[in-house]
Amino acid sequence: SFSNYHPSVDISAPGSGIVATVFEAGYQEMNGTSMAAPIVAAVAAMLKAKHPEYTPLQIKEIIKASAKNIDATTEEYIGLMGRGQVDAFEAVRDTKRKSVLLENFGYVNDKGEKLINPDQEITLSMSLINVLSELKGAYIKTVNNDEFSPIYQSDSIYIGDLASMERFYINDKLKFSVSNEIPDDYTLLLEFDLYDEEGIVNRIGELVYVKPSYRTMSSNNFTITLTSRGNYGYNNYPSNSQGDGIRYKGNYNYLYEGGLIIAHSKYNISNNVRGITQSRQDKDFVSLDIFNTTTDGIYATEEGFGFFTDHGYKEDAGVKVLQDVYQFDDEEKEDIVFIKYRVINTTSQPHDSLYIAKFMDFDLSGGGKNDKVKFDRENGVGYIFKYGDDTTPYIGSGMISDHELIFYAIDNNGESLNSPNLWNGFDDEEKWSVISSGVGRESSGIVDCSYVIGAGPISSIPGDTTTVVFAIYGGSDILDLISKDNIARNSLPLIGEDITKYIPKPNQDSLRKVYPNPTSGIINIEFSVVNSESRLSFLIIDELGRTVDVIIEDKKYVKNNY
Repeated sequence: SFSNYHPSVDISAPGSGIVATVFEAGYQEMNGTSMAAPIVAAVAAMLKAKHPEYTPLQIKEIIKASAKNIDATTEEYIGLMGRGQVDAFEAVRDTKRKSVLLENFGYVNDKGEKLINPDQEITLSMSLINVLSELKGAYIKTVNNDEFSPIYQSDSIYIGDLASMERFYINDKLKFSVSNEIPDDYTLLLEFDLYDEEGIVNRIGELVYVKPSYRTMSSNNFTITLTSRGNYGYNNYPSNSQGDGIRYKGNYNYLYEGGLIIAHSKYNISNNVRGITQSRQDKDFVSLDIFNTTTDGIYATEEGFGFFTDHGYKEDAGVKVLQDVYQFDDEEKEDIVFIKYRVINTTSQPHDSLYIAKFMDFDLSGGGKNDKVKFDRENGVGYIFKYGDDTTPYIGSGMISDHELIFYAIDNNGESLNSPNLWNGFDDEEKWSVISSGVGRESSGIVDCSYVIGAGPISSIPGDTTTVVFAIYGGSDILDLISKDNIARNSLPLIGEDITKYIPKPNQDSLRKVYPNPTSGIINIEFSVVNSESRLSFLIIDELGRTVDVIIEDKKYVKNNY
């Protein structure tokens, strides 16, 4: 339960009941990968002591090639524990060892895309290196290890003689197709056995994702993966291996988790972000149409389209969602991604408190521990940056439609006032609290942090469609992000929407203007309300303090400008 097993594992070692030294306390039995790893490291040290001429790569491959086969005692983990259990004596014993290592692996379909779908011919390319002893008459054979194993045009490829440390390449020789019956987002292990004249040398392999329901867009300075169920960055949280995250200007991925949240009460919430436990997402949205992209779109350089729905359970929001994503490659908009949602009310009830928001957990620093989230009140831009580092980009978000804007900064460890603890999960009550609080918390600590930005409350009748447009920005500082937000708002007609202007919410109650004054006819009153539970009356009072008239009496107002 505390260990690791997976097709990508190379070697295994004992990790239960291992006697180890303990600081100022002699010896103690302990368990875990922390016990297994030093056993392998010790064997590597023994090998290096005996053979100083060996490279690190050769030492690794000798440890793997000399491993003890443990399939008979670990039957349910066959193929998941590497070449077997590390064997110190076999590793250091002078004998002829053989090993071929897969260095690079790639594939492309007959459309030139890095996608594997049924009814397509896939061409593999591989770069391999013979790490240890020379091989005579080497060849590769395909392995059938799965009910959906591919259908290869040829099941073997002859290579020939290989000297030690010689590389060889396989291009355009391995072609295959997959079955129409294969499920969406299927993880397929492609494996190949290497032989020489004396028999099998070793097995190599690579995991691929077949019939993916997600796509990556990269037509400007952003590379971003979108899924068919309302998530950003990755399709398989928390392992985050399906997708490329969110990258800006070719840098490493900045996003840990992102997704859409839609609700009209704390009892009616639909989302696919982390739930009651931090390691497991809610699964309220299901795909109606796999997210696809095109570079021959109507509006932008690259466009993406997806269609998903919630289950329609009584605890769901009751919505269908059409998602459009746009990237432009011109200089003005190359740092912006537009994401448009059209949300359809599929319930039989009208709502006056519909909220549509996106949750974003970025990690700009290691584990996000030196990150900070802030909200620029005057311009309506939420953003995250690495505190004390002016070399890492700022990543911002805007809700650029003509709706009331909501924002909430979250300290993921929950140690700050008014912040939920996302390390312990993110339940529906917490989600409702942060999306229904207006601009509720404008700044995080310097900590692993995240935020919610969106629109609401919005009125929606049955069958009604509500459109909300978000934008993601990259820049060097907050002024740069504000400039991108203005560009995005003015560019909305390019994606079929009207230009918008952000009007900041008030931070104090005030009667701002009364005009014309004096008047014998219409009078205009401009005022601001901070408390969302305010009840106001408007009176006309003469110079002696007498009430002449009551214009409005005891009316409820939420936080806004009026």
